[in-house]
This record gives sequence, structure tokens and C-alpha cells, in this order.
Amino acid sequence: MTGNLYSTDKISPGKFKPHGRVEYEERGNILWTRAVGPFNAELVEVMGALVRDVFPGMASKGTWVNLCEFEQSALCTPEALAHLTTLGRQLVQLKLAPSGIAFVLPHEIEGATFMGPHYAKHIREAEVRFEWFATVALAEKWAESVLSQ
Repeated sequence: MTGNLYSTDKISPGKFKPHGRVEYEERGNILWTRAVGPFNAELVEVMGALVRDVFPGMASKGTWVNLCEFEQSALCTPEALAHLTTLGRQLVQLKLAPSGIAFVLPHEIEGATFMGPHYAKHIREAEVRFEWFATVALAEKWAESVLSQ
């Protein structure tokens, strides 16, 4: 890790405990994300608070990409997916959404193949450009293509 590091572990939860963890690290115009699942709606709510702190700085750079690597599990509740869509729509309205989001969902991660299409549906419903890949190399190549447009 080379840039500023932010984590959902540092945000005070609400009434219920978040399951999962999300960490952000700024590296130029790519916001590298480490997502350790499985995830619940409470994690997405806590992530929303973190996003409101981190994304304005990234948006000020112009074109930027969020590249997210999953660990352990990609599974999440339907409520978490719904919260993700709502958060994405809010970010688009505030002009804080990334130019693209790439998820790295290796086949060995629990639920990767199952969740890829679900994440794609919900993030695209928020009108954010999204792709998912099995390897970091493919995701980086896509991110670089988004940044060069």
C-alpha cells in the first residue's frame, strides 16, 4: 500500500454490527479497494460514510476508477445490494461517482461466479460503468483503458 489508507473498521457502526470490511487506498487516479466478505447492509451503510470522505478527493482529480479486489467471500445480502444501488445513485447525483468500477472476483473466492452478475446489475442500475474480472491484471488493463478515454 502506497497511498492514503481508509477502512470501514474506523467508522462507528450504527445499531447493528457490520459484517465484512472495505479498505480504500488512493494510488493516483485509481482508488484501490480491498473488500473482505461476506457483507451485510450495515457494512454498506458504514461504507457510505467512508465514501463521502474519500470520493470527493478522487473526483477532484477528474477521470478516476475504483478497482476492488475481493478476499474470502463475495457474498452479500439482498439488502446490501439494494443499499449499494442507492449509494451509487447518490454518488452519481453528487458527481462523485468514479468513471468506472472494476471488481476482481477470482474463481476461488466464495460466491465469485454467482455474485459477479448481481453486482453488475445493481451497480449498472446506478448508472455507473462496471465490469468484473477474474484477475487483477485484466481489471488493471480495463481501468487504464477507462482512464485513457
